[in-house]
Parts: sequence; structure tokens; C-alpha cells
Amino acid sequence: MSQQPPYGQPPPYAGPPRYVPPPPRRRSVRLLWWGAGVVAVVAVVALVLVLVLRGGDPPPQTPREATERFVAALDSGDCEELTPLVSARLAELLDCGSGSTASAALTGISVLNVTFGDIEVLEESEEEAQVSVDLRVMSVEGAAVLALIHEDDGWVVDDLDLDGSRIPLPGLP
Repeated sequence: MSQQPPYGQPPPYAGPPRYVPPPPRRRSVRLLWWGAGVVAVVAVVALVLVLVLRGGDPPPQTPREATERFVAALDSGDCEELTPLVSARLAELLDCGSGSTASAALTGISVLNVTFGDIEVLEESEEEAQVSVDLRVMSVEGAAVLALIHEDDGWVVDDLDLDGSRIPLPGLP
């Protein structure tokens, strides 16, 4: 017969207890708030990057749209807004630096009370277009013909021809 310990006595030492995993931790509210905060920050950064990298308005896709935006930029007198709407050649002539003749001309346009009227596309091909814009300077009415070219991004104004020289727009080429 084997010897068994008497009833109620502990068995002899059998070594360390087997590994028992700790009870699962409860998810803390703080951890959830941190996760929500990280997700919110990533979303805001992504939104800002999309808006900044996308830039402003997309380039004009038609001669009419390019002319409308060109006329609006002239009307507002903002030389910086005008720059992406003109060809590189015309942008050099405008030179929108401070004290430039283009800035003075745009200021002159607002002082002279220039109003723009109907826009009519005269000719259009895949690469070039001619657009007529009715305008009025003080009490003198006339028309300007804009020559537009299609560059990589879209249509831009390449030349501006005033109807004769009856309309005085100082500083514009």
C-alpha cells in the first residue's frame, strides 16, 4: 500500500505552479480617447494636404472660361491672380512685382471705372483661340480681342489687342 498523507494535510511539494495567464485587461477610456485623437489628427492633416497640394482653381478648360477669369482678375485689380491666366511671355511683360507698371495699370483700371461686357469666341482651334470682350472705360465703349493659346494645363491669354487706341488702359501691353 502506498502512503497517502492523512486527510486535511497538504500534499508534498510538487514544484512551482503551472503558468496561468493574467486576467485580460479592461480597455481604458484613456486609450480610446488617444486612438480617436490620433485618427482625428491624421484626418485633418490629410484634408489640409489635399487642399494645399490641389492648389487653387483648376486651369481654364475653354477659351470662354479663361477669358471670364482673366476679365474677373482685371476687374479685381489683383496682379497675382492674373499671372496664372496669362502665357509666360505675357507674364514677363506684366511683372507683378511691387511698383511694377502692371500693378499701376491694374490700379488704373479700377480708377478709370472699366466695365466688361459680353464675351464672344471668334475663332477656336485645338491650340489657339480669338475672343472678343466688350468693354467700357468711363464713357468710351470698345472691344478688346484676346489671343489665347492652349498650354499644358489649359487656356491662357497670350495677347491683348484693344479696339484701335481709343480706349486708354495705361501700362497694359
